[in-house]
Amino acid sequence: GIPLAGALLGPTALVAAVLYDFSTTINVFTFGVAGLERSASRLHLGRLLRNLLNPMFLALVLGVAWAVTGVPLPGALHEVLALTGNATTPLAMIALGHMLYASRRQAAAPGRALGVLSAIRLLLAPAAMLGAVWVLPLSAELRAVCVLQAGMPTAMLTAILAQQYGVDHALGVRLAVGTTLASLVTLPPLILGVLWLFGPV
Repeated sequence: GIPLAGALLGPTALVAAVLYDFSTTINVFTFGVAGLERSASRLHLGRLLRNLLNPMFLALVLGVAWAVTGVPLPGALHEVLALTGNATTPLAMIALGHMLYASRRQAAAPGRALGVLSAIRLLLAPAAMLGAVWVLPLSAELRAVCVLQAGMPTAMLTAILAQQYGVDHALGVRLAVGTTLASLVTLPPLILGVLWLFGPV
């Protein structure tokens, strides 16, 4: 969603999209992970804080903090990080394909469940976000970014966390694949709607 926001809405929208992902990542690695832990009969502040001490979240915090300072990265480091960032999506697709292959012998998730979850992810979520940002005093750019990001397919992280915590990772994999394929149909009208509602930002 971040590259799409940058391409459609410009470089400042790219920053807003990163911050949007930053906020959702906090929720994923606190309340989301706590919900995945079978031993968590209730939420504990200490456990929630420990969940944030993982490389993915710490890298995100470091990147945002560095960006806020406005200090440019050294040329060599910038090139290395750019190459790493460009490799993220292809590597995620390879990992997703491997997980899908590995889960082929498990019982397939009911089609109805996948359909309902996909509809919530791709249709209900952006509609709910539109209603929320419509009444908030936000700029057109921020509203556009929020609605666009809310309509993105399920992240690969869902399947990874499901596998890590021993829950139904096959469902997570199929949901990531299914929503990615379905987004080929849902994203074009969503993009057109965002541009029509909020105009060039």
